Amino acid sequence: MISSNLYVFLLVLCILIQATFGYLSEPHPPFVITSPTQDTTIKRGDSLNVTWQLTPGVRYPIYGYAAASTTQTIIGLLSPDARRDERYIYKVDSNIKLSDHNYAWTVDEQTEPGDYRIGIGFYYNEASPIIHII
Repeated sequence: MISSNLYVFLLVLCILIQATFGYLSEPHPPFVITSPTQDTTIKRGDSLNVTWQLTPGVRYPIYGYAAASTTQTIIGLLSPDARRDERYIYKVDSNIKLSDHNYAWTVDEQTEPGDYRIGIGFYYNEASPIIHII
């Protein structure tokens, strides 16, 4: 027989899991990347300004995207067809603040030329339109 404490624990755990799943499967992203725009071309060695804005009504913390207490997160490169939970092909920086709403990136020589999307987030990510690095 299950003790009442275990039953309460399991019930609370199920409620938390359901609430978290509901939050992470919202139909609208918590923020959108506003630049770079579709088909931006950048040369290695040049700088690119990445900007984003919160979706109206969204407040911190944004679980799955940035640290709850600091809004610290990761910016990186994704393949053009990446899902929001895929790992980055190349991590650009792991110490940006989502609350800053912008990031200046100088594309280094180690970055392979190709088509990418810029992603922001550590477990889930939101991605820019496709950019071209030459």
